[in-house]
Amino acid sequence: MTPDRFDLRRKWAGRGAGAFLVLTVALTLLLWAAGDLWWPATLLLFGPRWWLAVPAVAVVAGAAGVRSRVGVAAGVVALGVALVPFAGLTVSLGPVLGGGTGAGCLRVVTLNADAKRLNKAAFEAFLEETRPDVLLVQDAGSFGQPDDVPDGWVVAGRGSMRAASPHPVEFVEDFFRPEFGPGRGAARFRFDTPQYGAVMVTSVHLPTPRNGLAAAMHAAPGAGGQLDHDSTVRADASARVHEWAAGAGDLLLAGDFNTPPESRVYRRDWAAYGNAFSAGGTGFGFTMTTHRAAVRIDHVLFAPPWECRDCWVGPDVGSAHRPVVADFVLTGGGP
Repeated sequence: MTPDRFDLRRKWAGRGAGAFLVLTVALTLLLWAAGDLWWPATLLLFGPRWWLAVPAVAVVAGAAGVRSRVGVAAGVVALGVALVPFAGLTVSLGPVLGGGTGAGCLRVVTLNADAKRLNKAAFEAFLEETRPDVLLVQDAGSFGQPDDVPDGWVVAGRGSMRAASPHPVEFVEDFFRPEFGPGRGAARFRFDTPQYGAVMVTSVHLPTPRNGLAAAMHAAPGAGGQLDHDSTVRADASARVHEWAAGAGDLLLAGDFNTPPESRVYRRDWAAYGNAFSAGGTGFGFTMTTHRAAVRIDHVLFAPPWECRDCWVGPDVGSAHRPVVADFVLTGGGP
């Protein structure tokens, strides 16, 4: 290859990488700015997002092949944008800097059972391994039978919201509204823990965009309108549940928010709380998986004086949702 042709390829590699960086930033801004406002952006919000990293890697490799420093730099930045703000990759040093977990931690687990009978062996093994102090179950279905939890555990709650613990637990109050949909809303429980005494924890289950997403995937007539309607209902329920929780001074909340952290709705209502996976987790944190997509919509939230020491997503226990496990300690700060 002649020097002129090589220089031309290098120039175009740099320009192509720059254009791809602009595209990556534009898609990220669209995701964050319009994910709950415009149905195509909502599809982007709830769909798979790892795919943007694939062409980013190709851009870096192509620029490196023609020794384009500008192209490599632009491609590396685009890859970082594609993985972190777009796809939601989290790398937390919390468990390292916080000294890891210990006997003094309060362990909280949340799980949307998807109204299914859980895989008994897998769920028992999960509980035996994690030994949570607090277990919150949304869309509980038949969960709460004596053989659903280990001997000696207490189960509380009603309808679709249940809580369980090896310590005493009692249902306090709930907040459901017909317009949220069946079983959607929040419920508050009191756990009598050996580490911290009485601890209030609120379980949340917000409306789902499932119907609109399914309609859009099948190109059904009116799918966009259905998805925008679902977003409006979810946004309204989120605001009202947040107002109810904030009014009671809730410091620990967990459940299926049906909303990724990149969502406008999530940032509006829940950004004032710490997110356990953001603070103590590593990876993408996908909690809802199907054969089409994986998305992070189940969260454990906290406010001072609680501090998250560790967080991870558990294994498949028979639901489309994965359990989220988070360890907390009380610090000297106030709420």
